[in-house]
Amino acid sequence: MTSDQRAIYQGVFNAQKVVFEMAKPGVQWADCHLAAEREVLKALLDVGVLQGDLDSIQAAAIGGVFMPHGLGHLIGCDTHDVGG
Repeated sequence: MTSDQRAIYQGVFNAQKVVFEMAKPGVQWADCHLAAEREVLKALLDVGVLQGDLDSIQAAAIGGVFMPHGLGHLIGCDTHDVGG
């Protein structure tokens, strides 16, 4: 595994950990999604795929390019529930 691959893997793993820590009654799905997206964006910044300020990148919805499915794919009773 290359250092870039390891960094991306770690970013996704960190996203998973953040969501697991947040997941409890009263926490909104959208907040979990944004926290996970932020971890992925941090990893992409670390390896140089993205450049700039993390807050600005997230505000510009760049995360959707790398996580178009969102958090969890919203799979439910209708196979792919509407979310967001």
